[in-house]
Amino acid sequence: MDKNDSGGDGGKGAEGTGNGSRSISTSIETLTRDAAKYECLLADGQKAIIRWHSPDPVAASNYPEAASGNRWTAQIKIGNKQLKTDGTWTRNQSLNEVHVPIEGN
Repeated sequence: MDKNDSGGDGGKGAEGTGNGSRSISTSIETLTRDAAKYECLLADGQKAIIRWHSPDPVAASNYPEAASGNRWTAQIKIGNKQLKTDGTWTRNQSLNEVHVPIEGN
């Protein structure tokens, strides 16, 4: 995942992607210049949320080995599960496991 890639669809969602998933409603919220959130409601009724942010100094201080304190990270949540760094899904929202490091400048 590249931090410069926000989907490229101008916030229109995934309508007509041909893969069977169709977004019903979407929103993009820029929280700060270093963090943002994208939400959409999937055709099956589940909410999808993607957040990304720059290194968090509080996380770095409290958890020196945490990815979120040392680099840009993203969190991907669909329904009540979040994507972990190993590609599996979990309901346990552990601080480090669900902060996926973002590649890029």
